[in-house]
Amino acid sequence: MRQSLRLIPLASKTKINKKLVKLPKIDQKPFISLADQILAAKQIHTPLSPLNRGETNADTFALERQIDEMVYELYELTPEEIAIVEGKKCLCPSASVCG
Repeated sequence: MRQSLRLIPLASKTKINKKLVKLPKIDQKPFISLADQILAAKQIHTPLSPLNRGETNADTFALERQIDEMVYELYELTPEEIAIVEGKKCLCPSASVCG
């Protein structure tokens, strides 16, 4: 039986167990607005090539970064956790595994 995502805790190797956050509709609006802006920008711009239909020349980095920051704040992530999420910090037992 499939569980609702709202009930599944997030686990990490740093022994932090944060729960998924359920936002009221009004608090979802900034996320939805940014996602809509990203989608609109990607629909306006043409694909880089016929082989890369999902990739466009639309620069949505700033909008995507805003969503990232909002999620970090929502989950009250520490700078160390943010570094892990962004791939700036390795959790591997041996640093040689990550490069």
